[in-house]
Amino acid sequence: MTAHAWHTPDGVQIPMLSVGQNDHIGIIGPNGAGKTTILNALLARLDTQPFDVPRLVIAQNTTSDDAHAALDQLAQLSPSDRGDVLSAMAQLNADPDRILAASSEPSPGELRKLLLCLGVTRHPHLIIMDEPTNHLDLHSRQALARALAANRGAVIVVSHDMPFLREAVTQLWQVHA
Repeated sequence: MTAHAWHTPDGVQIPMLSVGQNDHIGIIGPNGAGKTTILNALLARLDTQPFDVPRLVIAQNTTSDDAHAALDQLAQLSPSDRGDVLSAMAQLNADPDRILAASSEPSPGELRKLLLCLGVTRHPHLIIMDEPTNHLDLHSRQALARALAANRGAVIVVSHDMPFLREAVTQLWQVHA
């Protein structure tokens, strides 16, 4: 995907950007500089393309509705597919038994892991995550970085976590305020 330079409605100037099918990109910059705005603008541009790019987008802030929808989706999977998702979650340092406990909603970190593991079953060509290391412990951040680095499709991640980015991505886009 290539997008020519443009301005977003809120005045953020975005230069010409190109994302290849195997690029792993980290977006860094100070808070308020427009990192999430760039993600949203890229998604809006994707929506105007004549071709559909299968993608998985995990926002910075998740809701209780997101948790209920993810748990419903997990429950509707075949036992084999559910086992694959829970196994992938265990590789991200999540406790599958806790996810399956009907009495509790997943923590924000567990929910991000669940959304990722459910989403990759659809084989997206592009994974976009905004601040994915929020609410994750060190071992979970390391496991997530390894999983994203091993992804064969394109990855775009916004993060302030440089050790995570060094392992997960191969190029950095710096946003200036």
